[in-house]
Amino acid sequence: KHGDRVPDPNSSSPIGWLSVRQRMWLRCFSVLCCLGATQDIDDIDNMVICPSDMSIYKGECIPSDDPRLQQKDPPPSTAPPPATIPPCKPGVTCVSPLAVNYVNNKRVEGGYTVPYDGKFDIGCFEDDSPESMWIKYHTTMKALKKDIEEMSPEVCFNFCRDKPQARFFGLVHGDLCYCTPFPILSHNSAVGDCTSPCQGDAGTFCGGPVKATIYEMHRSGDLTGDATKDRDEANDLVDQWEFKTGRWQFVVSAITSVSSIVAAADVRRRLQSLASTLEQLRTDTVEKLADLKERVGNLTASLNAFDAENATSSMMQEMEAAQEKVSLFQAALEDSSQSLQTYWDDHNLDGALAFRAVDSQALGDRETLDKKLPKGVNYLPRRVLEEIDCDEDPTDGCENFAHKLGYFVEGEHITALFQVYNPAKPIEGRPRLKTVEDWRQWTIRECWEMCLMTPGCVAGNVLGSSAEEMYGLTCNLKSSVDTVHVNKDANSSLLVTGFIFNSYLGEYRDEIKYNTASVTGDDADESTDEDDPGAGFLSLRRSVRRSW
Repeated sequence: KHGDRVPDPNSSSPIGWLSVRQRMWLRCFSVLCCLGATQDIDDIDNMVICPSDMSIYKGECIPSDDPRLQQKDPPPSTAPPPATIPPCKPGVTCVSPLAVNYVNNKRVEGGYTVPYDGKFDIGCFEDDSPESMWIKYHTTMKALKKDIEEMSPEVCFNFCRDKPQARFFGLVHGDLCYCTPFPILSHNSAVGDCTSPCQGDAGTFCGGPVKATIYEMHRSGDLTGDATKDRDEANDLVDQWEFKTGRWQFVVSAITSVSSIVAAADVRRRLQSLASTLEQLRTDTVEKLADLKERVGNLTASLNAFDAENATSSMMQEMEAAQEKVSLFQAALEDSSQSLQTYWDDHNLDGALAFRAVDSQALGDRETLDKKLPKGVNYLPRRVLEEIDCDEDPTDGCENFAHKLGYFVEGEHITALFQVYNPAKPIEGRPRLKTVEDWRQWTIRECWEMCLMTPGCVAGNVLGSSAEEMYGLTCNLKSSVDTVHVNKDANSSLLVTGFIFNSYLGEYRDEIKYNTASVTGDDADESTDEDDPGAGFLSLRRSVRRSW
């Protein structure tokens, strides 16, 4: 067993005791001539032992006449080999809290080739990192036969700044310097403090008898580059959502404007509910936008104030803290905006039409737009037309109202879809419309197509508003019609109109109520066409079939 001791029969020493492990080592070394001088005695269990006619080459047994044995090994490197971090001792920190370069005790970054251009003092610690990982200033300079300068933090930094894998350096005894990939730091108060003046700078302390003054090296380009990238990404996100929330604010305003003139309580309540839900989600996102913009401003200020040559630990920590806050508030914005985006996607008319392969651009081409849609009032029974005093031939529009009559329907709701249209910058697949009237004709056709492609849809309302070259609307689809509200479309900036499919109107026209109060100025007037079951619809089938 390891550690047991037996007499050494070949020893002339009066003590003459060796451990079994030592005896195995001596026997291996003397009899088999294996790697006695190059293998660590503590690793004897993993030694490679070859027969007498074989030789060791890079940990393997090969024939003694193999030509590879004649090749000369390259000179040893002064750089430490990559290594795993030994387990941390209780109460110590394995790496600087400002630069964690190891995951699961393994280094995750490669060696650096670009020299560092800055440093900052981490503090005074006992460094328990293995010396086998250190690159020592005096040892290296002597080996390279270079002059040894009197030690100071600047001298040690200039020595370590371009050493592969070195991220930190330490100063001990006032005149010793070493570079290391990582320090293992301990605040051991029993071994004194860093009170040794630097040999080359008496006004600065370079460690103590045991403890080291530890510095972390950095590249200002790395730090400021990462911070700048985070800031730019956050600014891009802010710009993206400011644009979206601005467009959607117009939809809210458009729906609110239309709801204020809609007489039907059912339609008005639904419009107000839609506007309220969208505005609540939009407002939450706008608040998160403001929070993120403030943090981006703080990060920008830190970047502008950063001085690479005179960087301090507090400056680095301030910038990293600003970066972290930008990341946190960016995540909060993304979480909030996801709810808004999901709601919008579920109610997006453009997306719904594209999913159903409807060619919206073709619906807005000049030839199609020139085919005027017959006014919704043309679909009303003759009795209703007489009540509103239309004219002798309403098939071409009610001239007494300068073609400004329309209607919207009230019934069982299927869904409401939103759309924002910017004629100056239409989204891909949408036409470039020149006038508000073109937009009105196009959107009515779009909503009608959407109803045609939606199972159970028999009617719909197109309600919207135009202002400052931005048009917003909602397309409300219905699975039944209870009431038709005739309205004056006196405001050219508002779009309030509806449609009913011929097949549904032909079957249920006697059950539908008609409200003309907003036109006649009378109290709510609801009527049916019981007296005139057929002729009063003004060749309805012919009109609908021709126009759609």
